Amino acid sequence: MFELRRALMVVAAVWLLGLCGCRPPEQVTELQNGVSPGPSYVGCKDTWISDEEWERNRNSGRSPTLACGGKRHILIQFDLSPIPEGDTIHRAVLRLADTGFPRRDGKTGQFPSRMQAYALTRDWNDNANWLEHTRTNWKEKDEGDWATPGGEIDAETDFGREEKGLIAGDTVVDGPFGHVHELDVTGVVRRWQAGKAANHGLLIKGGGTVASAEWPVAEYRPMLIVDHGPEAAGIPALKPATREVELDPVSTTPDAGKPEGEYGTVRVGQNSNCALRGASTDAYVKANVAQFPGTWGWVSQCRVGGVAGDFNTTLLHFDLSDIPRHASIKQAKLVCSLVTRTARQIRSYRYGAFLLRLPESPGWDAEAATAAERKAGAPWPKGGPAACSGDKPLAIGKVVPKEVEQGGRKQRVDGEIEFDLTGAVRAWVSGQVPNCGVVLDNRIEGGIYDIHGSRSFQPELRPYLEVTLSPAIEKKPQPIEVKLAPPPGDYWVGPMRQVHKQFKGTAGTLSQYGDSITVTMAYLASYGWANKINAKNMTAEVAGEAEIVEKYADLTLWRKWKEAGYGNTGMMMSDWLFTNVDGWQKKMNAEAAVIMFGTNDRGRIVPPVYTEYMAASMRRMMADGTVPMLTSIPPPGAHDYWLAALNMAQGMKVPLIDYYAEIMRRRPDDYNGRLEKFREVVEKTKNVYEVPTLISGDGTHPSNPKQWQNDFSEEALSHNGYNLRNYMTIRMYAQVILKVFQAKDE
Repeated sequence: MFELRRALMVVAAVWLLGLCGCRPPEQVTELQNGVSPGPSYVGCKDTWISDEEWERNRNSGRSPTLACGGKRHILIQFDLSPIPEGDTIHRAVLRLADTGFPRRDGKTGQFPSRMQAYALTRDWNDNANWLEHTRTNWKEKDEGDWATPGGEIDAETDFGREEKGLIAGDTVVDGPFGHVHELDVTGVVRRWQAGKAANHGLLIKGGGTVASAEWPVAEYRPMLIVDHGPEAAGIPALKPATREVELDPVSTTPDAGKPEGEYGTVRVGQNSNCALRGASTDAYVKANVAQFPGTWGWVSQCRVGGVAGDFNTTLLHFDLSDIPRHASIKQAKLVCSLVTRTARQIRSYRYGAFLLRLPESPGWDAEAATAAERKAGAPWPKGGPAACSGDKPLAIGKVVPKEVEQGGRKQRVDGEIEFDLTGAVRAWVSGQVPNCGVVLDNRIEGGIYDIHGSRSFQPELRPYLEVTLSPAIEKKPQPIEVKLAPPPGDYWVGPMRQVHKQFKGTAGTLSQYGDSITVTMAYLASYGWANKINAKNMTAEVAGEAEIVEKYADLTLWRKWKEAGYGNTGMMMSDWLFTNVDGWQKKMNAEAAVIMFGTNDRGRIVPPVYTEYMAASMRRMMADGTVPMLTSIPPPGAHDYWLAALNMAQGMKVPLIDYYAEIMRRRPDDYNGRLEKFREVVEKTKNVYEVPTLISGDGTHPSNPKQWQNDFSEEALSHNGYNLRNYMTIRMYAQVILKVFQAKDE
């Protein structure tokens, strides 16, 4: 972890000891689950507990992250048995990999200390919560309760800090490894090792989110490093980010061309303002293939960087074939539009654009590139896009602000990041260097940002290369037409037939993955009571589809499979699906799944991350032969998540129940029951769901007025939101049954 994979033994000493048949005592021991002292070590136990009302009883013992701050505490304990009894403890350091984005202090430029460690004084289980060290009945007092809610700590021992009981405060180190919290816990480890106190682990307060012992990238799980033995060996320090960055020599390539007339500016790329488009493209590559397998070249928003080993790279290639080889290049800059919701910390870190070097140009395929392969069947020559690029960046990104309209008013935000690629473009155009493109990553000092890729539904936000050259190119940009809709026709039928060939479960089973809009009995469950779809006012076509579903599906499961244990409950987000989908799939092994998460993601899990969680979850379903039916979330505030759903439908070829679009089609101006015109109805009925529109009076959930329940007339479908969702789900499910499950082999 973090550049520490042990060069700690002096070769000469080992050789001399080997001559006499002796082995030196291990003087620096790293304790980290699944890694060290060996892959079998699982001695780190951790969880986080919370006094927030909606989290008080949460079991976070298997959470991939640990959260502290405010009403949240981290509990962590290491088994110290690999360290020989009686050994002197010279130093002990706890390292925790941050999974967020620490802020630097505006005055000093340093990361302020935020975490504080205390010693726990009683044993606990990793299913603990705020009130209980061992889970029993959290609402009643019993033997499982903490004596002090939130954890019992030693508040009396003097560890030489500003308050008794405080063992250590953290120091944050940034570098190619991301951001790491270091806490010097030597004092308490000495006490544990000497038998002066029982080792019940640490309680950490403060603020931050870090990788847990269940984090998927093993090298970034919590690590306790102990320097022990007769003499101190010293714990190697993390190498922080380099403050002075040397640029790639290609960045200073002189202009080899000769100007012919005045200079002009032309844009290259798939942006709507580009005159030269050609084969310009980008590819998105994820390093964490264990959790996010498959190709990601189809995404509309590309992530650069990441946290705790979950790193991402974006490759960009611009087709310069229309620029004459003899042209004089005065200036060239790469411009990427930022996804503003994830650009808040971008000025805190430096990001580079690195020259990609491959056997041929461009040498990679946008649709097929992964962390292992640059194109189908062709591995990266040196082990990945970062390894195939220059060690030094061509340029450091410059953040450019712009004005956008948010909440009805104009605001100034960090809108773009620019890289000066003048030298690289000169080298590419003149043929001095093969044009394999550039790779954007966070290797300089960690961090993360998202850009709109070349498949963005907003062509004016796609990346472009702006080149000032002579002779000038007079070609003008041509319009780009983007349809905000799923692909036309039965785009999903062929791919889903291939998926279904893997299915080994019971036909007619349908799982429901979602939040409160799914767990409610207003959605699908009513048909399960009678095992019949007895909606009123169905057209002949819809009645035929309902009959297909009735005859094929087990409708009783539509009401039985309702609760968190079946993948649906209130307040949940796409990360809950991602974390738990494997268990639910093993439990239900359903033939089809209807999925809708996102209403709670708004403002919490941004669209690029939402896309990854949802896509990875659906890939897990498809691995079982389960056909996913993705549902776009309802308005308001859902536009970007709707675009994410369209992107997944296009890229993954999955069926899309476009709930968002249908609501906007039917009631574009008054879908929201929170409008003033509906206030009287809410006050009269004392029920936010009785408003005669598609979103209830709470502004979030679909409406459900009794007058239009279980009615498939056009009037009812425009006045009852849950009714509309039932209607759309049944119709799509019928098509999946007819065209996939009952289709004859072709």
